[in-house]
Amino acid sequence: MQITNWLLLMGGLAMFLYGMGVMGDGLELAAGPRLRTLMEKLTKNKVRGVLVGAGTTSIIQSSSATTVMVVGFVNAGIITLTQAVGVIMGANIGTTVTGIMISIQVDLIAPVILFVGVVLFMIKSLGKIRYFAQIMIGFGLLFMGLTLMKDAMIPLATDPTFTSLVARFTNPFLAVLAGAGVTAVIQSSSASVGILQALASQGGLPLSSTAFILFGQNIGTCVTALLASIGTSKTAKRAAVVHLLFNVFGTVLFVGILLIPRLLGLPTLVELIEHFLPSGTWNAAHTVFTPGMEMAQIAAIHVIFNVVNTAILLPFSNLLVRAATFLVPGKDKLELAPLHLEFLDKRILSTPSIAVLQVIKETERMALTARTNIELAISTLFTPSDKRNNDTIRQVYENEKLIDYLNDQVTEYLISVNALELGDGDSQKTGALFHVVNDLERIGDHCENLVELSQQLSAQNLKFSDDAVLELRKVIDKVMGMVDGAIKVFDDEKFTPELLGHLDLWEEEVDRMTTEFKQNHIERLNKHICSPKVGIVFIEALTNLERIADHATNIAFSDKNSAYK
Repeated sequence: MQITNWLLLMGGLAMFLYGMGVMGDGLELAAGPRLRTLMEKLTKNKVRGVLVGAGTTSIIQSSSATTVMVVGFVNAGIITLTQAVGVIMGANIGTTVTGIMISIQVDLIAPVILFVGVVLFMIKSLGKIRYFAQIMIGFGLLFMGLTLMKDAMIPLATDPTFTSLVARFTNPFLAVLAGAGVTAVIQSSSASVGILQALASQGGLPLSSTAFILFGQNIGTCVTALLASIGTSKTAKRAAVVHLLFNVFGTVLFVGILLIPRLLGLPTLVELIEHFLPSGTWNAAHTVFTPGMEMAQIAAIHVIFNVVNTAILLPFSNLLVRAATFLVPGKDKLELAPLHLEFLDKRILSTPSIAVLQVIKETERMALTARTNIELAISTLFTPSDKRNNDTIRQVYENEKLIDYLNDQVTEYLISVNALELGDGDSQKTGALFHVVNDLERIGDHCENLVELSQQLSAQNLKFSDDAVLELRKVIDKVMGMVDGAIKVFDDEKFTPELLGHLDLWEEEVDRMTTEFKQNHIERLNKHICSPKVGIVFIEALTNLERIADHATNIAFSDKNSAYK
């Protein structure tokens, strides 16, 4: 093979890989909310987990990315190892979609698709249609890259050095090893399968050898998840090991399926596939090859391998978990520190739309912590000094530390997410969340202020008058309703557009009550019903409650129509 062919091959591979990435990004941007819905519906139901894994991988065009994301979910404690098994199996099925598309062989129309995609993408006014234009660009680049690779590989089929090398691939062990090695280097089974299809389409490899290389490619793709599991919890490491065990078992199984019938003189799986999807032919001089269904043959084996492997192992997924636990023994040390993240893991950043979902969940956790702190802080205001529980005050300060920690960590994570390629909707969400976490942190500060006010009452053995208590209770009820309403913004099932209108009215009512009750306090002072010292605490308490109401409104209206819908 001449140097020009090698350059053509490298250029084609680069275009193929880039096109696959562009297409995957476009699909993810177009799918956005649907992809999040897929992951949110993840349950203990194993079959649903497989469907989620297959669907997600079909969208993002990378089983490696899906598996790395699953490792991140397990490490963050979002899903269990048992749940992860089904998703990993589904990811292997989803990755066969690329091979199926390649086998369609739309080489002639690929340039047209690329041209139309570029034209549409340049029209910025099209909005979300530009995502589909990006898919078309990636699709066109992928197939044009594949065409370049096929053209570059034409001399290989008659090259004596290459044919002697191919002869060694009749040894199943060497073929599996070659497939695993190439895929481990590229870190993309879709790309390595595409290369294999391009090579086979030129008559360079018989299906009997190609099949074993394909099995090895499924093992090689596990390297990405194994590398991603470095530095994670033992449970997350086990998720990566489950992926490896799944593909190793499948390889051993299918090597047996191909070899045993051959030894017994029975039709093999390869022969059956060649019967229904005939291969191409060489002319008598062995100089010109007429392509057949080589690409479709490889795609068919890839689908059969993963579907059959999943069907066999899914009912025994608990055994896979036990095997992974045996290979990665021990227990994770319990997280004793109260300051930790529950939903965020940097590995999830490989899938931006899911990363946005996770940062929303962590922000919701921060919001619920802030709400708890409001209740605790308020309770200290009305508890007599001789009955005040110092544990409650201590808990308020501990929660405030957590709120401050989450503010820093979520903000840092948002900066990383914001640097990714996001759809317009997700970009709007992340921009709004910067303001939301800041408002939640300010709510935490006001809770601290309320506790300090209660400590002033306790230190001087003071208490509010009955009228002051009644007025504070009215404001508190309205403020807590507003905080609850703001938190509903995070929940699609509880949120309604009418809620925003109610919050607007409630804020006005809190402002009105604050002004009115401050005036009532002045009248009580004049009548000597309330002491000046208690009065100062009363006014400060009203002011802090009114500020909490303002921040709750800010959260709900963070992008005018809610940042999370």
